[in-house]
Amino acid sequence: MKATKRNVRRQKPEWRRKVEWMLEVYPQYQQALKKWHPSLVSPVIMERVDGGNYKSSITEKIALIHAEQQQLIKQVEYALSLLLKNELQVITTTYFPVKIPVIIVCSRLHYSERKYYYLKEQAFRKMAMSLGLLE
Repeated sequence: MKATKRNVRRQKPEWRRKVEWMLEVYPQYQQALKKWHPSLVSPVIMERVDGGNYKSSITEKIALIHAEQQQLIKQVEYALSLLLKNELQVITTTYFPVKIPVIIVCSRLHYSERKYYYLKEQAFRKMAMSLGLLE
């Protein structure tokens, strides 16, 4: 089959995929951190099976995961704070609490698809720049 412009999809740039991923996991991380309470029991130590002498703690691993999640939450919140009101509205309506289709967002905000995509692109660029993903 001959490749034409219609059946060839452009791949999103890496920075755009990263911003989109961050926006998609942001609500999940917030929920997870609200439910998480630091353990007050002694940590469970697991010995490595590959023969190394390093012993890893499950509690330590969980704490590191939560620290990474907190860092992502702070980064996203900072990036969102830099957006204009209508850009923020597009992003929050689209991605929070879960991602919804464009047509529904446009209907809720009373925007044309063209205006929606323009505002979303502007918001993504601002967020990527604030996150250091784009110069």
